Amino acid sequence: MTTHDQFLAAVKAGDTAAMERLLAGNPTLADARDDHGISALLLAAYHGQPATRDLLAGRKTSLDVFEAAALGDCGRLTALIGADPIAAHAISPDGFPVVALAAFFGQVEALGLLLAAGADPTVGATNELRVTALHAAVAQRDPVVSFALVRLLLTHGARVNVAQRGGWMPLHATAAHGPAEQVRLLLAHGADANATNDDGKTALDLAEAAGRVENAAILRAAGCAG
Repeated sequence: MTTHDQFLAAVKAGDTAAMERLLAGNPTLADARDDHGISALLLAAYHGQPATRDLLAGRKTSLDVFEAAALGDCGRLTALIGADPIAAHAISPDGFPVVALAAFFGQVEALGLLLAAGADPTVGATNELRVTALHAAVAQRDPVVSFALVRLLLTHGARVNVAQRGGWMPLHATAAHGPAEQVRLLLAHGADANATNDDGKTALDLAEAAGRVENAAILRAAGCAG
């Protein structure tokens, strides 16, 4: 295994000691990328390794737009967009719109900055997941953060009846684990209460299976069939 591969393996495993040792011999490893062009910092974020993510953030020479969005570094985002407004529309090497990355990592302020710069909240990932920023927002398990992201996206024209992989609409995920006020918000913006995913499940089916009594009641009142 090359030093480069060892470093990326340490990043994904959360092994900061190994990272420090390898960086001591080659500081440029902080800017390493995998074979798909994904930076080490973004890999750390993807793998849920905050310690290695933060270590890299302190060692990198600069953050790219995807890293800045994931970290919520609005100063860096502002500088990047100011230098190149197209940066707000960027798609990562693995196919995710930068707005979707900001939403996925719960960065409300960064998402607002990108949208204010003209980022399109309706654009989907170019990979097989087909997620939009709204799908990423409803995937947030912190209800306060999720609601703030969803409301921001809807204010900027996000579409509610777009399916990601598996036929999942934003209402489906919200029904299963989101707050009741978010179910109401999506319905108020035209979410199809009777849309089914690829397994034939409606939002009501999913709410009931997850034991989300209030969500199920709201959906029944909206005419959702189980």
